[in-house]
Amino acid sequence: MNGLVPGSRRCICPACGRKFSAPTTFDRHQELRGPRYGPTLVCHDPATRGLVERDGWWSGPAMPKEAFTARQGATKGGEAALHDPEAQNDQVSATVTGGS
Repeated sequence: MNGLVPGSRRCICPACGRKFSAPTTFDRHQELRGPRYGPTLVCHDPATRGLVERDGWWSGPAMPKEAFTARQGATKGGEAALHDPEAQNDQVSATVTGGS
C-alpha cells in the first residue's frame, strides 16, 4: 500500500516517486523549465528545498516550539471566548484597556 487514503492531502510524485505530506510540499520540490511550449518539470531533492522527511513522507520544517505553544494558547483562548461569556468580557476588556 502506498499510504494514500481518500480525503488525504498526501501526494506521491509520479516522476520521482517521492511521497509528500501536502500539495504545497509536492509543489515545492518541482520546477517548471523550458520554453513556453513544451515545458519540462524537473524534480529536485526535497532536502535542498527546505523540506524534511518524517516517516517516509516529505513535509515542511517543524514549527518552533515557542510558535506552536503560542498558537495552541491562542486557539484555546479563542475557543473559550466562544463558549464562555466571562471569557468574552475579559477579552473585550483587555482589548479596550490594552491589558491582557
